[in-house]
Amino acid sequence: MPTSRLYATTGYLAVLTSALVLISQIVLAVVFDYPDITKQPALAVLQRYHAAGPAVPLAWSAFAGGTLMIVPLALLFESVVARPSLRLRIATAFGLVAALAYTIGIMRWVLVARFLANAVVCAHNATEAATAALIFRAFAVYCGNSFGETIAPVAHGVWATILGHALLKVDRLPRWLGWAQIVTGAAIALRPLEYVGATTLGELGDIGVGAWTVLLALTGVLLAKGEKQQNSTTSGPS
Repeated sequence: MPTSRLYATTGYLAVLTSALVLISQIVLAVVFDYPDITKQPALAVLQRYHAAGPAVPLAWSAFAGGTLMIVPLALLFESVVARPSLRLRIATAFGLVAALAYTIGIMRWVLVARFLANAVVCAHNATEAATAALIFRAFAVYCGNSFGETIAPVAHGVWATILGHALLKVDRLPRWLGWAQIVTGAAIALRPLEYVGATTLGELGDIGVGAWTVLLALTGVLLAKGEKQQNSTTSGPS
């Protein structure tokens, strides 16, 4: 792929990825009271899921689509760096793992939660409703806690930290953006520490994910803008 198209494609995809994640989070916060709803019992979560209507699974689908787009994005960012190294290729592999782990964690809200929410509403007795809630909780621990909130943030943090170091050498991006990637990557990797009692560090990891998502959009804008400026200069009068 020519360099001009590479920068433009990476920039636009970065903005789209960030937009899908941020917009879906806003929708879920408004119509589903996410993430506070996750602190409620599983039965209450499923009942709220059903009552909120189709906007909830649609928002979760958009969220999953955004995280899955990290797969091509990680590969494109590797190509953006002028001289990819073995370390950066390893980082890209971590980015792919992060994308898949996030998607696995999120998809439980698209498929499992919708099925079990319907089962709770249609349950003939309290036992059936409680069973559905227990199944959902098991999936939340396996897909959510294990993949989405442990494997994914660790892999994401490693990728973002190494990528940030590599982006320091990309001329059309300001150096502070690379350092910001490094800092947010380190914060994201702390997310699983919540499960060993370090709640504050876990919350710092959540903040890191949000900050990184905004930085991703800004990086995409700068890449795309820089490409437009270069094309304008190239096509201008000589």
